[in-house]
Amino acid sequence: MAMSKEQRRKIYGIREPKDPADPAVTARRHLHESMVRWELKWLNSIHFVTFVIAIAIVLAPAISKFWRAIIEATPLISRVFSEFSGLRFWPIFLLSISLFSYFYSMSRIDGKSFSEHGYPINLAHIGSAREVIEAELYPRTKLEERVFWIDRFSGVLTALTVWHIMFGAIAFFIMKGMK
Repeated sequence: MAMSKEQRRKIYGIREPKDPADPAVTARRHLHESMVRWELKWLNSIHFVTFVIAIAIVLAPAISKFWRAIIEATPLISRVFSEFSGLRFWPIFLLSISLFSYFYSMSRIDGKSFSEHGYPINLAHIGSAREVIEAELYPRTKLEERVFWIDRFSGVLTALTVWHIMFGAIAFFIMKGMK
């Protein structure tokens, strides 16, 4: 038997809002719902595709000399390999943005007050696309909306970059060990 929205909110520790919702934010709820549905549909696929690409472009050339020669012969792909396997500016920059947006949405770095109403702010491990849909955890205030969009941005950016950065670090140490 499926749980109701109220039961899920009770499990997560989210109370019914005591303050009225911002009409401008609730008017954009269709955008929030669309983004969450898009994330639910595509984020795992994006993770898989970037995982395969990161292995092929970043990790495999560090392991195989033959594959590295092929990658280095292709201009754009060789640039991606050299950036990520050398731990240069772009991987560090993307990792910094990912970590900042992740911790911002989890800990409210800007010092605003704790919220356990509406969109979950400071509630550990809540905010996945499925949880947002099942418990209808859409933002109601401008603060919650800002956290919502940063949280969504963090998820997409992480899906696009985490494998390249991780395999790049591994490739960096493999190539250092080969010298």
